[in-house]
Amino acid sequence: MGTAIGKNPIAVLIPCHRIIQASGKIGEFMWGTTRKKALLIHEILSTKK
Repeated sequence: MGTAIGKNPIAVLIPCHRIIQASGKIGEFMWGTTRKKALLIHEILSTKK
């Protein structure tokens, strides 16, 4: 995960919580997968308004 953040040249546009594993799994997040899922759901619902 840390290498993905370090290699992300557009981190402002694609924050690290949006990184999903190639397998489609949510993957790890510094503050836990529950919070990562909550952030993703919040973003999805916010864009559908």
